[in-house]
Amino acid sequence: MKYSCFRPFVFLLLFGMFLFINHFSSYAKIYRIIDPQGITVRVSTEPVLTEKEINEGCKSYLLELGKELPEFNTGRTIQGTVFLDGNENGRKEKGEKGIQGIQVSNGLEITLTDPQGFFELTKEGLFTYITLPSGFKTTTSWYHLCSDQKMNFGLKDDPEKNRKHFSFIHLTDPHTDSVEEHNRVIETAVKEIVDFNTNFVMVTGDMIYEGDKHSIEQAKKWFNRYTSLIDPLEMPVYYTVGNHDVASIYYTKKFSEELGYNKGLYYGYFGPSYYSFDYGDFHCIVLDPNQFDGNHEFFEIPEKQMAWLKKDLSFYPENMPLLVFFHEPINSWKNKEEVLAMFRNRKTRLFSGHWHFDVLLDHRDADILEQVTGALCGEWYLGGCTCGHLEGYRIYKIDGAEITTFYREIGQDHQIEFLEPNVITTHPCAVMANIYTEYNPLISVKCRIDQGKWIPMVIENKDHWSVAQAIIGSNYSLKSGYHQIQIVAEDQLGRFSKEKEIKIGPDRILSFKEIFSHFQTYRGHRIQVEGKIIKFISEKRYSSPSKEYVSGALILKDSSEYGGLILGEYGIPKEEELRKGQFITAEVVPLQYHWDASSRSQKLVILLNLFRLPRKFLIKRRFHFKPDFAQVLWTIDYTLNEDR
Repeated sequence: MKYSCFRPFVFLLLFGMFLFINHFSSYAKIYRIIDPQGITVRVSTEPVLTEKEINEGCKSYLLELGKELPEFNTGRTIQGTVFLDGNENGRKEKGEKGIQGIQVSNGLEITLTDPQGFFELTKEGLFTYITLPSGFKTTTSWYHLCSDQKMNFGLKDDPEKNRKHFSFIHLTDPHTDSVEEHNRVIETAVKEIVDFNTNFVMVTGDMIYEGDKHSIEQAKKWFNRYTSLIDPLEMPVYYTVGNHDVASIYYTKKFSEELGYNKGLYYGYFGPSYYSFDYGDFHCIVLDPNQFDGNHEFFEIPEKQMAWLKKDLSFYPENMPLLVFFHEPINSWKNKEEVLAMFRNRKTRLFSGHWHFDVLLDHRDADILEQVTGALCGEWYLGGCTCGHLEGYRIYKIDGAEITTFYREIGQDHQIEFLEPNVITTHPCAVMANIYTEYNPLISVKCRIDQGKWIPMVIENKDHWSVAQAIIGSNYSLKSGYHQIQIVAEDQLGRFSKEKEIKIGPDRILSFKEIFSHFQTYRGHRIQVEGKIIKFISEKRYSSPSKEYVSGALILKDSSEYGGLILGEYGIPKEEELRKGQFITAEVVPLQYHWDASSRSQKLVILLNLFRLPRKFLIKRRFHFKPDFAQVLWTIDYTLNEDR
């Protein structure tokens, strides 16, 4: 009897809650986040998943009255089909056949489709994706989330991709932010690339400004701006992840479970961070060395990715040439030697960015070249790249097994890029240059040395640019020392020219005094120096089994007691130690940095050691207290010598 008055109250309360839920549902939708076994993980008003939930194969389902949830795949496999999409509608329809022998991966395993185009993989990782073969284009996305129960990939014949002759753009470090002046640089580059109409574009990372040091929401705004700027490109665009594309890792740790943290945003915009595709007779590979241990970022191809790479390469003969793309130059990777060993017996060309200057590296032990391309943003939009190039990107032309390239400076109607001779050369020597003009045809090109007789140059057309060549023969009497080479080209609009200073002589190692007396001559070129370590300042980054990796600054003095500042990312063998008084031989690249681009700690190191450095180390305008530029040397490689 005592509960009789309570029952109507409970009924009214439940009925009121039902009305409230129906009223609330007209303003907000409710989603259940459910794992692959059908267990509800949580309920949310947003359909978004955290990186952890994606990794575990969870899915988001709208909760509606009278709507039943689908049956769940309680197994741990992924099934799907790769098919020939005749009508290009992205759906497998009756009569559309499967395609045999297509590589499908979950980021660890790789399987081949059977005669019906069917594949089955273990449900692991974030994505399931295909290696797009030559001769095909996609009619669906080339990747799916592994949480999808069943997936199909549509392909369409594309004879253009079977060509032995093709071209592509290598663009890196646009560092998109919210500044309209900076965005216009990217817009200009995109308009140029549209006109070049290459077969594809490869963007090797750092699409946004310092996303690693800002909130996820801010990084998302920059990614949105970047994608809107790049949208006019109609050719395929491929991506690698850069160290500034990992969202919020140095902003605050409380975001570690938030959607988009670390590589979450990159995955959402661009898909897998390592993958492969074929073009013509080349196999193209994208790698991701960006790793984070919860405190520090480091560069390494981890075990899972190495297993995938080994499996990927197993499908291709050793004589098939490789184009391998990533963001950070391989010099600073923890397992550099192990990765290079996988490519050693193959015809491999590497492509990277990150350094904001343009230089060709020669990994002699593996007989592999790596092109580090100058940044699209130059030196963080303060001006051109530190090597002397303006902001730009590289155009590559493939002719069978031959690869030629041209560094395109943004917004230039005319351009001359010296290829030969090297900055230090012997006599006689070849003169070779890439010539670009928007006012074709190129009528003539000629060169001369030290105001001497003009020499006609032979012109070869490369579609997007031309190559001009000549020989400065033994009939020229040239003494050891510095000389000026001038090239003059003529197109429909008129003449344009460029000069370059070179040094003729046998010198292998340059003195600091000579370098700083001819700094603009050597700027952006690989040269060698030798000296005694006066001071070594370093910050430990991470360790490998054999090396300690540091960001460091070395101050050296050579036999003339003239000094220089050498910066770099060093991999120091654990049995070695860089210390004051040691002698070192280093391969370096002279660079000119804006003073405003340096951090407070870098400026402090420079100012405290200014008395140890050459007089021309800092450049400033007259009556200016603050320097405008610092002239430094960037380490490519070094060898420790016996103490003297």
